[in-house]
Amino acid sequence: MLFFQLVIQFVLAQELIEKNIEVKTNSSNPVQARTALMDQAVEKVSEEMIVAIIGEAKYQRNRAQIQSRVLKKSGRYIPFTKASDLVPVPGAAGFSMSVQLKVSPKNLEALLLENGLFYESDGTPLIVSFIQWVDRVQLRSFSWWSPGQNDKQSLLAKLSQETENSLKGALQKQNFYLIPTQAQRYGEALSRSEQVENLRLEDQQALAQKYSAQIFIQGRFSWGQLPNSRLWALTSHVQAMQAGNGRSIGEVFRQVELGVQVSDSALEKKAKELMEQVALEIAAQIVDAWQKGSLGSEVYRLRLVGRFNVIEREQAKLALESASKDLKSIRERKITPDELIFEFESATKPDKLKLSDLQVAGKRLRFEGVDGNELVYRLRR
Repeated sequence: MLFFQLVIQFVLAQELIEKNIEVKTNSSNPVQARTALMDQAVEKVSEEMIVAIIGEAKYQRNRAQIQSRVLKKSGRYIPFTKASDLVPVPGAAGFSMSVQLKVSPKNLEALLLENGLFYESDGTPLIVSFIQWVDRVQLRSFSWWSPGQNDKQSLLAKLSQETENSLKGALQKQNFYLIPTQAQRYGEALSRSEQVENLRLEDQQALAQKYSAQIFIQGRFSWGQLPNSRLWALTSHVQAMQAGNGRSIGEVFRQVELGVQVSDSALEKKAKELMEQVALEIAAQIVDAWQKGSLGSEVYRLRLVGRFNVIEREQAKLALESASKDLKSIRERKITPDELIFEFESATKPDKLKLSDLQVAGKRLRFEGVDGNELVYRLRR
């Protein structure tokens, strides 16, 4: 038990970077000077590390937001500060002071992600939905992209519009924007080849790109009798996909029983409850992908060749996480006596990543190159 406690303490210690800085102020009041110098030290170190993570250009574009949303929460990523005594500035008013700070890059990145500052684009992504409503009893359907074949006043059309409203509301709470395709009658501007009942996934992806959306939500709600039963059920299956690569970033499947047949009013009530639940769940999954920096990324592999003890394994993962801001969501996939296999997400292809050798517990982890979609490191003792 003591061994594992020491391991945990060791790993936690590796997550903090020590920074030492000299700061000066013209204030002649010792109390005010100390406060101003501590704020100055936190701001300077924060600026240095944030620029290293997101780049100078993006830092300058988002300076006001960083000041109000990140620096005001500096305690989340700077858990430790230690200041020297105030030293009068020779021949002038004011004081100088040395400050030692310990910074957690991981917590700083998490705070940047929460505020949409870590992702390569500056704005929150646009989202478009392709959700179809299907009545399996009357063999009817409604979808906003095929307006010519549907009665706009039908129950299906009404439920489809309410689904759009539920999604828009759930996403707006997270500062995401859903394009109101049904409310603004986008379907009427589509070509005949696009106004088909069952729009293919690749066509949905192409339309999402046409609308400059980074994410599209696709799926269906349907109702009818359950197999081998007299009971009716309302079913939904919805996925959130990246428009750029068609990769899924969220999925919700739900089914509720309606009883033996059901009136339109009872069906509508149950449908509203279900669509609101689905909207909140898929929105939460989209936000989670956004905060993890997963949007616009692909999944690749990392192979670490060598024999790693438990401390080396944990430190290797920490070293990889800090090696490049393009290596995101690193997770273990396989551990053998002779190698470690990780997966990571990146918007940059492996052969375009700028990587170098790393130090792990005093040993060299040599970067050997790229093998297809796999990065290869080897531990040198």
